[in-house]
Amino acid sequence: MSIKTLNQQQIINLLGLNLAGKGGKENEIAEALGHERNHQPLVDAQCPLSGVLYEYKKQSGCQWFDLHKLAGLTKEQKGIAVLFVVHKAGKFQGLYQTTYQGVVNAIGLKQKEWDWAKKAPAGAQVKYALKLAQIQNFTCLTKVG
Repeated sequence: MSIKTLNQQQIINLLGLNLAGKGGKENEIAEALGHERNHQPLVDAQCPLSGVLYEYKKQSGCQWFDLHKLAGLTKEQKGIAVLFVVHKAGKFQGLYQTTYQGVVNAIGLKQKEWDWAKKAPAGAQVKYALKLAQIQNFTCLTKVG
């Protein structure tokens, strides 16, 4: 089970973050949501109450994914919740939720293409840009502005 809705304090916390800059901010996002940081591959945090694992993706435009990594995910890994923390010039705009399976589905490659991506040499940098419009099709937990 993943986040159903955000409470008012979580929204206030997210609105108070400066999300500008490349990378990082996982600690701040985890604190804002009441999650505990978790430094596993594909996981940034865990909900202490439910045990749900979360990966955070902070962006203001496209989010790039390594197709080789996605093609090699286990069934369990595909169930990890992915939270897209959308911002504009560092100001929080919305939180969207899916799973890694949802990301795979949104990318929309045919099985033959996933098989090719899986066989690509490690470090080959086979990337796909998930556009903001695609991300906004995921479950919206909150939207401001």
